[in-house]
Amino acid sequence: MRDDLLEIVQQRSNTLFSDAQMEFVEYTNVKILKSDKHYAYFPFINAIARVSATNGIELLEYTHEDIKSYVVWKSSVIKHEINLNDDFLGHPFYKFLWKINADITERVDYCMNIIGYLLHDYKDEMKPYCIIFGEESASNKVGGGTGKGLLTKAVSKMLKTVTIDGKGFDPNKNFAFQRVTIDTKVILLQDTEKNLPFESLFSKITDGLTVEKKNKDELFIDYENSPKFLITTNYNIDNESQAANRRQFLLEFSNFFNDQNTPVQYLGEHLFIGWNTEKWDIFYTLMLTTVQFYLTNDLRKMAESETSIQKRISDKFTPEFYEWFFDKRVEDWTKLSTLYQEFLTQSEFSEKDYSKQRFGKAMDSSAKFMNRKIERSKEPVTKNIILKWS
Repeated sequence: MRDDLLEIVQQRSNTLFSDAQMEFVEYTNVKILKSDKHYAYFPFINAIARVSATNGIELLEYTHEDIKSYVVWKSSVIKHEINLNDDFLGHPFYKFLWKINADITERVDYCMNIIGYLLHDYKDEMKPYCIIFGEESASNKVGGGTGKGLLTKAVSKMLKTVTIDGKGFDPNKNFAFQRVTIDTKVILLQDTEKNLPFESLFSKITDGLTVEKKNKDELFIDYENSPKFLITTNYNIDNESQAANRRQFLLEFSNFFNDQNTPVQYLGEHLFIGWNTEKWDIFYTLMLTTVQFYLTNDLRKMAESETSIQKRISDKFTPEFYEWFFDKRVEDWTKLSTLYQEFLTQSEFSEKDYSKQRFGKAMDSSAKFMNRKIERSKEPVTKNIILKWS
């Protein structure tokens, strides 16, 4: 009888469904619907949204000729019956986007591009980028509450996202990515701390990802199918090397939202909670529009703000050095040792507290961050290092 058979199957499940037994099951080759360089696909309950630069946003029925022979991951289906609605003005999420970008059109466009890149789950080998949600605040102590969490939540409404606590995160630790599966599209490292070892992520961003799970075999996800990386932080992530800078795209959140002015207070409602069908339609249409925007314009970097550069230099070389270097001009050739002593006097550091070698490194790095060119030479007789900059 059926119940007897089920009982036998349950009792012998470890044997019946072992890897060895699976070797004898006939293999079926299914075609999974995947985005490519020109198209992005988003399955909803009633239709699949296809986004491209040329045709915009199209809603295709699952029986449509172009897609009927493909399958989709069940976990990727967005639990909503979509009807396109581009009445963005007045929508709370659209207002939110403008405020986190200080109501500046150029910044909103850049933000739309960043979101579109994250949502387009095609992995271009020429674009192995890591997206960073940071803040334009000049201090780490006043960070938080700017809206980074809400924007990451918006991304997770579109794609399967695995969130990993960034506090104390070590990408080289065993099982660091154990919750990642083959259908994961975005890895979110949330609230990473100061001095995140970003270079340890290089191979995972550019070559693919090895997933270790306890008591299971390793799973290697090649670059084409591996998730994109998204980091949120109140700190700056080191981008001094060309390799790091090339991989990072920083989205700075304005300080409009904070502990005294929360999104709920400004918008008069919680984002995503209690929305009716129309609000969800507008939200999903807006998110699909960001993908079209990205496919049309591609991703281009925006210059880092002065406050972010201030935080970057202060974190790495102390606020005292930034204060000394910020408006410093050396029009005539000056000894490095003279400048060093001048800095020690102003900052009240001792040579033991702040070495001459660290001082020279601070000047070179800070000049690079601030687009200054320091000229170096040596005195003919003494061979002392001399320099100048404007």
